[in-house]
Amino acid sequence: MTNNAVLTLRASLNEEIFSYLDLLLPDYDEQVKAGDLLFLLSQKIDCNNRINAELEAMAKTLYDYWFVQFDFPDANGKPYKSSGGKMVYNATLKREIPVGWEAKCFAELGSFKNGINYDPSVGGSSTAQIVNVRNVSATSIFIKENDLDVLNLDQNDIDKHLVTSDSILIARSGIPGATRMMAHCPPNTIYCGFIISLKVANPDDKLFLFFRLKQIEQSLLSQSSGSILKNVSQDTLKEIRIAMPPDGVRSVIEAFNTALNPIFGKLNSNHQENQKLVQLRDWLLPLLMNGQVTLA
Repeated sequence: MTNNAVLTLRASLNEEIFSYLDLLLPDYDEQVKAGDLLFLLSQKIDCNNRINAELEAMAKTLYDYWFVQFDFPDANGKPYKSSGGKMVYNATLKREIPVGWEAKCFAELGSFKNGINYDPSVGGSSTAQIVNVRNVSATSIFIKENDLDVLNLDQNDIDKHLVTSDSILIARSGIPGATRMMAHCPPNTIYCGFIISLKVANPDDKLFLFFRLKQIEQSLLSQSSGSILKNVSQDTLKEIRIAMPPDGVRSVIEAFNTALNPIFGKLNSNHQENQKLVQLRDWLLPLLMNGQVTLA
């Protein structure tokens, strides 16, 4: 198409050009076989996406039930609040929370850092993969590791902005407040300047804090009035409050992690499988269409 483009002020294509371009295609039977195979791959990807949507809804419902309604399992395995668990009004949160719990701000629970701002023309001797806002917007929980841009930077700059297993990534712009994480962090994976990283102080709190931030994300998406996050910055994130169990009684967070681990395990498994299926589909398509590969 490039070679046949009309060279005026700007190269362009028109109907006439398309009318005499030759396309080399496999015979009809091969096209049908290729289409059937690609359709099956797409069906499997769609099925995994539907399963993941249900799993994400289950995880959110569990968080809401346990930590918004405070019906987490009590010592007898019964819903705490519904079974008469003692509640007390908290002036900071402006709501009742379980006795012994306290309101903590995110600044007490982890450290925030803005992503890297870099000049791509400068380069460096080390290779890194970078999470951009488009990677955040392409998913709802896990960043796709196979869709990250690659760039060369100085290793010192890379080390200052690494994504780790304890990191939660929050978009500053594009889709402000969008909260994601990475199931696996390839070496030298960093995040851009339009993203803020929260490195949780206690790794056991990661999922608990992640879903609190997802609440904020949903609030912004729905444009609810009175949202505590008008502009996403470190200062506003640090001031977010959350009801936390006392340090000596963390069994409810441990139980929450235990309940979510199989859900997140399946989510991640489907996520990884879809990445491989997409790679397989994109690799097979040109081979099938130019006859390098045939199907029995």
